[in-house]
Amino acid sequence: MKVSKALAFVLTTSLLTVAACDGAVGGTEVSLESGEAAQAARAAPPKRVVIAIFDQMVPSYADDFDMPNFRRLRDEGTYFKRARLGYMGAETVIAHNVIPSGLLPRNMGWVDEAYRDTANLLGKGVNAMHMPGSFGFSEFSTIIAARGYPKLADYLQAAYPGTRFIVVGQKGYAVEGAAAGNSSNIAVRMSSRSSGSLFDSCRATLGGRYRFPAGVNVPPYLLGGGAQECNRFYINSDADNDHGTKAAFPAWLYPTDGNRYVAGPDPAHQGGDAWVADAAIEMMSRELVWHAAHLWRHRQGRPYVGRASRHRRRRLLDERRADPRALLRRAS
Repeated sequence: MKVSKALAFVLTTSLLTVAACDGAVGGTEVSLESGEAAQAARAAPPKRVVIAIFDQMVPSYADDFDMPNFRRLRDEGTYFKRARLGYMGAETVIAHNVIPSGLLPRNMGWVDEAYRDTANLLGKGVNAMHMPGSFGFSEFSTIIAARGYPKLADYLQAAYPGTRFIVVGQKGYAVEGAAAGNSSNIAVRMSSRSSGSLFDSCRATLGGRYRFPAGVNVPPYLLGGGAQECNRFYINSDADNDHGTKAAFPAWLYPTDGNRYVAGPDPAHQGGDAWVADAAIEMMSRELVWHAAHLWRHRQGRPYVGRASRHRRRRLLDERRADPRALLRRAS
C-alpha cells in the first residue's frame, strides 16, 4: 500500500473517505507553479485529511486495469509492505470504525457481522442478536457511547472547536459507522429507493425509481429543490435497469439496481463512484472541514464503468494538489 509524501494512507477495505480540517483554514493561496512556496506549505502541518477507501481493491488491480490516476497516487507515495487486513469475515462493517477510532476490533463493541447485545443497549432484550450491517448512525453511536472511546472527530473538535467531520458513500453502514459517535458529524449516503407507487417528475426524468442523498446532517445544497428539481445527486435506481447483472454469473447473486454502484450512461445523473466523488468535491468546495466518501471498484466491461471513477479520482487529486495543506490517505 502506498501513501503520498504530501499525502498519507491507511489500510482496510471499502469507502472513498474525505476526512478532517481545522475550522479556521487560513494562509496564503499557493499556486502549483510557485515551487518553493508550495514546498514550504507542504512542510507545514496539514489542515485537511482525505481518507480514500476503495471497496474490493487489491494492489494488482492498479496495474491490471486502466487506473492511471490511482497509479499516479500510489507511485508518489510510501509503500507499506507489511500492512495487512487481519479482521474476520465481515470487513467493511469493522474497518470503517477501526480507521477513525484507532482501535482493534475486539475493543470497538462489535467484531463481525453478528452482534450479541449482552447489556440490552439497543433495547431488544438481553443477548438479542443483531446484524451490524443493518445498523445506522444511532445503533453504532449507542454502542460507541457505552464503550466510551473517542474517535478522530472528537480529537479534531477538541483541538479545533467548531470543526466538523464528513463521510460520504453509497452504503449506509459504511458511512454511518464511520461517522457514528458524534452528533455534529455529517454522514451522506444514498437513500432507499423511491416508492414503487410514486410516479413523480423525477421518476420520469430518471427513467424509473431513484435514490438521493440521505443520512445525518445532510447539507441542503446536495438536496437542492428535492425531487421537483431532481438535481445531479438524484440517480436512477430501478431494478429493471440491472446493466446485465441479473443474467451474468456470479453477478446475479448481487444484481445492480440502476446506477447505485455504477456511473451509468446519463452524464447529468451519474451514480456509483462518480456520485460519491462529486458529493465529496462539492463539500470540499463549500465546507471548511471535510471527511468524505466510499468508492466501489468495478471490473465490468461497460464503457461508463471505471472511466467516470477514474476521472473523479483525477479531480480529487487535482483538488488536493490545489491545496498543499491537504493530507490524503488511501486505503484499499
